[in-house]
Amino acid sequence: MNYFLICIAARLFLVYAATQKKLQKPLIVFLLAVASAWLAMTAGLIDRDRGREAGGKIWWQHLRLLHAVNYLLVVHFLLKGFEIEAAAILFSDIALGTFFRYRFRRAPLRKA
Repeated sequence: MNYFLICIAARLFLVYAATQKKLQKPLIVFLLAVASAWLAMTAGLIDRDRGREAGGKIWWQHLRLLHAVNYLLVVHFLLKGFEIEAAAILFSDIALGTFFRYRFRRAPLRKA
């Protein structure tokens, strides 16, 4: 199965979870853990530039900081009680990721 479709489905669940009171605490913990890992990767503390799910070189590597900031914003909004805004940020993260996926998968990957 296509990893991208699984990724989108999982992220849509995060949007749903942001609107459900009983799922918000586990969601906050998950988002903080993922954002921390992405920030560590961005800072070079964790080396992960290749992956089976990407078929080799991870093309979204440069987007990790943006995704991490989005997740931290979602945590902030959830803690303040703004569920709809948090869900909107998560949904926009999906839209942005989808746009970049098709943008970078069409163009040849650049060597760093």
